[in-house]
Amino acid sequence: MKKYFPLFVICAAVVGLYLGFTDPRKIEVTGIDVNAVAAKKHAQTYNGTGDSTYGAASSQGDAAAPQHLSREEFQAYIEKKMPGGKDDIEAKLALSETLYSNDYAPNAREVFNSISDEEMCRYLERKTPGASCEGDIRVALSKALYQEGRLKLAKDILTKMVTEAVAQMHTIELGAFQTLRMVYRNFGDLAKYDALIESIPESHPLKAELLIDAARYYSEEGNLEKMNRILSVAAHTYPDNATLNGVIDAMTAVEKAQ
Repeated sequence: MKKYFPLFVICAAVVGLYLGFTDPRKIEVTGIDVNAVAAKKHAQTYNGTGDSTYGAASSQGDAAAPQHLSREEFQAYIEKKMPGGKDDIEAKLALSETLYSNDYAPNAREVFNSISDEEMCRYLERKTPGASCEGDIRVALSKALYQEGRLKLAKDILTKMVTEAVAQMHTIELGAFQTLRMVYRNFGDLAKYDALIESIPESHPLKAELLIDAARYYSEEGNLEKMNRILSVAAHTYPDNATLNGVIDAMTAVEKAQ
């Protein structure tokens, strides 16, 4: 019996791959998708043109293992995974998450880029009736994705937005940083968020506010040592900022009272 066991395992694996690859109804948001695994064996460099809004590599994971489906594979994959649902944002988000979970980040981003602002707005209104679509809709969408547990998508969207805002010295909603921090916390990578805040130039318009926000977060978490360290950096960096120093004095006063 033992000598036939390897042959049995191989046959079972082949049958499993065939059934998974030929089933167009299956969309898995988590776990390994057998269709993607089968395609990955002969993945080629994808040379299509996508929306640059969300197309650049935004994490070390992308650089470590950039996986692409060829144009033909990608189109076939979409046909199998979104039959009749190409205008459905729910289907697009599910497909994007599936691709991302299987390390096809560039293809996942292309699917996400196909979602219009109008689709995002309708999606947010369904999730939160009466929600406003003012401001940067992608920040609001990333918050919704975080709440739904689609952490990889939320992380990638927010990281791209934040790094671009920092590089271009633009302001961005504080909520983008706060949600990104929560995503990092869920991944157990909070230290990376701290490093991100530290790396932001002193001249960035949000730097002081971000330091105070980080200090408040660690105060709420009961990590007073870290709170004080951040406040010390803020006071040293912006000694002439009366508003900032007033906040610092108030926070340290509360700590002493406790």
